[in-house]
Amino acid sequence: MAQPDAGSISIVVAIVAGLCSLLGAFIGAWVSRTSERIRWLRENQSEVFANFLEKLQTAAQSSFRIRIEHAEKGTDNAFDLIDAFADAKRYERIVRLYLRESHRQEFSDLVDRYWKCSASGGKHEPEKPDAKSTLNRIQQIFEAELRG
Repeated sequence: MAQPDAGSISIVVAIVAGLCSLLGAFIGAWVSRTSERIRWLRENQSEVFANFLEKLQTAAQSSFRIRIEHAEKGTDNAFDLIDAFADAKRYERIVRLYLRESHRQEFSDLVDRYWKCSASGGKHEPEKPDAKSTLNRIQQIFEAELRG
């Protein structure tokens, strides 16, 4: 059996080195793209979650003001309270797009509970969490999503 000459070995080494370089470039590009996508998603999640919390806080403040104004006038406040939370309820759908499926229904239930607590002036059934603990749970869901 003939021994391979130095020229043949050099060619094989060059081909293997070239293939390894291409493979390394593809793996590097894939890792870079994946990490860039994760960073982009986290930034968007942060922005969407912060906007939602702001809308929810604005709605709660509006509902407090509405309850006081209507109590002074002795008028029904139901439509105004619904309107105060309309923006937050619309934005809830956007937030759900950024949540894992396991958190989506709980999140929507918490938003509804928060609305009911805020609309009722904080009056709630003793076995139900109040607005503050409901808002804290929403915050915990957002933090868990951002941690991955």
